[in-house]
Amino acid sequence: MCDCLPPSQLPFSIIKPQKLRQQSYSTVNFSSVNRSGRLKFTSIKASKNTGEVGFKEKGQEEEEKNFELESSRIQKDKETKVGSLGFDILELKDGEKDGKEEQDLVAAEKERNKIRNGRRGKQVIRRSSILAKQVISIQSALSLGFVSQIWVDTKSWVVLVVEVRPNLLSGESERFLLEDVSQVGDVVLVEDENVMDAELKMIGLETLVGYRVVTPGQRDIGKVRGYSFNINSGAVELLELDSFGISIIPSSLVSTYALPVDDVLEVLSDTVVVHESAASHIQRLTKEVESFPSFCLI
Repeated sequence: MCDCLPPSQLPFSIIKPQKLRQQSYSTVNFSSVNRSGRLKFTSIKASKNTGEVGFKEKGQEEEEKNFELESSRIQKDKETKVGSLGFDILELKDGEKDGKEEQDLVAAEKERNKIRNGRRGKQVIRRSSILAKQVISIQSALSLGFVSQIWVDTKSWVVLVVEVRPNLLSGESERFLLEDVSQVGDVVLVEDENVMDAELKMIGLETLVGYRVVTPGQRDIGKVRGYSFNINSGAVELLELDSFGISIIPSSLVSTYALPVDDVLEVLSDTVVVHESAASHIQRLTKEVESFPSFCLI
């Protein structure tokens, strides 16, 4: 009898070797920025079949997260700076706009004041240019009448009072101060109807039209047909003379002359007394037509 091993199970199993399937991998390169600001390159393997990363370098996930957070922070800073710059520019534009609007308002207010006063610098007007003009109230746009006369304080040689009538030929006259005139153009503008309510003293006021102009030696110079005055202050600057002293006669039909009020000595009843040398200061304004007879001045 041979010595044989008793039949029993082996303590280990015999496994048929199988050929393992080799998976292919591809190399993927990543770049990142560490906290020190240096650029770091990392190569890892990824499966071609699944696309899953085979392994990651130690601490790489944390660095990638930090990189994403840093990138997000930089982007937010850029947006904040751009937004702040845009706000500053907008604020500057708004400031410039407000400044410009304020300047426009100031300029408009100055222009309104000029129109309200109707006076831009020195503005000389002739008496004949304001007579017969309609007077209008700015507030109510109502007509207050027509200018029928102007009264002069011959002590100060200033136009003080404007006389108005409902029409040029008749009607009760009313008066207001020249300083109440806002503007003189095609019409005379005043602020409102209340300018007519002022109580005016007419003592010492003269119309001057038709007054004789003579020297102390009774030398006849002519007669007053009108005058020129400053609409701002009312100051009379020149007397307009002719041979008749009738303002309704057109100046183109008679010879007219201008005499400075500085040559006036005093005003008596219907007479203006001037210096003896006033004749040498007279200036011709218009020359009479030959067909219209006239007396010569001087």
